[in-house]
Amino acid sequence: MFYRSAAGCLIAGVIAFTVSGAQAAPINYGDFTLDSGIALDITETSVTDPTPLFGVPTVYGNSITFSTGLFAAAQAGTGADITSGKLTFIIQADPGLFIESISLEEIGDFLMLGSTAEVTAGGTLVATVLNPLIGGFVSDPIDIDPDMPQAGTGSGIWSGIAGVVLTQLDATRVRIDLDNNLIASAEAPADAALIDKKALTIQIEFSEIPEPASLALMGIGLLAIGRRH
Repeated sequence: MFYRSAAGCLIAGVIAFTVSGAQAAPINYGDFTLDSGIALDITETSVTDPTPLFGVPTVYGNSITFSTGLFAAAQAGTGADITSGKLTFIIQADPGLFIESISLEEIGDFLMLGSTAEVTAGGTLVATVLNPLIGGFVSDPIDIDPDMPQAGTGSGIWSGIAGVVLTQLDATRVRIDLDNNLIASAEAPADAALIDKKALTIQIEFSEIPEPASLALMGIGLLAIGRRH
């Protein structure tokens, strides 16, 4: 009885909650002031679903949080539903500061009904340095817990983390690109799957740019160490 009633609720949720295959125009949420810088042109796009998926961000300190209540993939019966969303924005550090690292944490839940039901989550965090004469980028795939895909009847909570470290001491302007993907699928008409994202937080760490004298001392110290070896 549980299987049938839960499957019925899930099918109704698919119809009411998820509309796939409809690409929407980008949504630009504008600029947001951080404690140590500014986030410029926070924009979300999707090639699979109507936006918003991430929703309007909120800022606390140097973190940016999205309550992603509409970011979900759901499949009732044979087939697959893919929901793909992308966040893009620029971080500009305040004078005297550089951007040291960017980290991500996200959380959601999933429900699978039937032996062929399957869900998965994934994505990549990319940071590109925009300062002239520096350039370059670093990236990190999102590490999902539990391991994906999950298959068979079951439910649970999933979480994801990612992080990148910038080694340039003068990286003061960085573009962040975040790709997020959710997939729900089933191979039998009576099976169903649902996975959604509840919240996402991006944390930016800033540090002071060393004074020229400090950089010189650092160089002397490294040179002395090199000579001892």
